[in-house]
Amino acid sequence: MMERILILPDIRSVYNVGSIIRTAAFFGVSKIIYTGYTPYPNDPKRSLVRPGLHLEKVSLGAEKMVENIYQENLDDVISELKNEGYKIVALELLASAIDIKIFQWPEKCALILGNEVLGLSEKTLSQSDFVVQIPGAGPKECLNVASATAIALSFWFS
Repeated sequence: MMERILILPDIRSVYNVGSIIRTAAFFGVSKIIYTGYTPYPNDPKRSLVRPGLHLEKVSLGAEKMVENIYQENLDDVISELKNEGYKIVALELLASAIDIKIFQWPEKCALILGNEVLGLSEKTLSQSDFVVQIPGAGPKECLNVASATAIALSFWFS
């Protein structure tokens, strides 16, 4: 059975994270790891920054259906997962990236998603075992991170 993990480093929007959690629960992702300033379920700091903005309201209870882990340092997360035998797959727009439609997902895998504006850093991309991209045909070069996650998970789980 495939083990599926999402890694969310420095995602800004509570709405995007809530949508990603709901999508992850729909597809059967086993664990989500939040790093940096990404909001996460029951984050004690979030209510101080934006009172009344509840990730749990956006995810509609899905946060209870997926294991949620917060770790500050992304490098530590990647290192630990690799030591446990996981392959790290980055979702990013790069000329050298593999088209997600033909990518063969490893059995033990973690998908890392980028920041809404900055994407993934060069360092993170170099630590990844694979980089995949969702090809588009329109004038806009990229998708919202929550939308991109839904598309990536549909290919990963097909």
